[in-house]
Amino acid sequence: MQQMNKEGRSILYIIDLPAEQAQAFDRQAVIHKTAYALEEKILRSFDILCVFNQNMRKALTDRYDLCADKFVEFEILDYGVDFSPKGPKRFIKGDKWRIAYAGNLDRRHVGDLNELPQAESLRYIFLGKDRNWILDADRPDIECRGLLTHAELAHYLFRNAHFGLIAVGDMGRRYYDFTCTSKFGAYMSAGLPALVSSKYTYVASLVMKYRVGLVFENLSQLPSLLDRLSESVYMKLSAHCVLLGEKMRCGHFFKRAVNTAISKLN
Repeated sequence: MQQMNKEGRSILYIIDLPAEQAQAFDRQAVIHKTAYALEEKILRSFDILCVFNQNMRKALTDRYDLCADKFVEFEILDYGVDFSPKGPKRFIKGDKWRIAYAGNLDRRHVGDLNELPQAESLRYIFLGKDRNWILDADRPDIECRGLLTHAELAHYLFRNAHFGLIAVGDMGRRYYDFTCTSKFGAYMSAGLPALVSSKYTYVASLVMKYRVGLVFENLSQLPSLLDRLSESVYMKLSAHCVLLGEKMRCGHFFKRAVNTAISKLN
């Protein structure tokens, strides 16, 4: 790889750390030293590195002894989709809470369906690829749909669900300390509050900061957590999601990061 033309200034926008990702989803993965050498060369070729958060920044500075001033944190990955809720979602007390899980439905990612609590007030909707094993599950409280486009997914979630779930399997959970799963963007774009396990520490921190959902310790808490939730509180959560979703659709977090990076370069 050639060194970038240093007559200009350069910004690298980093949304994944391949080495950490590979090791998080495959504990047996071995990363060759050549891969690290190439990654270091790429990173040093740019003047500014835009990263999700301080965890991602620390991972890179610790590994390659990079200067902290080289980094800008963009916090959330924007989610461009041609859908905009007209207002917050409503929930009528007495209806069943419909909880969606959107994304890769491979068994390794989803985990054990038996961990999802069964309650008269809860129904679950899974949306994504690799769903056959879920269709075979003997759970009348679970329904399953295939893969949808971003726009189709936003429409479907807004019409058919009350919450979006970010939790279930532990596969790759530690990797989300460095990033924010695209599920978060999908839920916000539909005005859907998120239900997030406290084990997903970074995503949970975003949910609490922007007041766009509820954080729980374990899945067994969901029935009592939602049974105590009032209609007015739910609508406030959804209203916050609509506002954050609008920012994400407009590229707010990307633009803010680039403006900060340009200020650093100047």
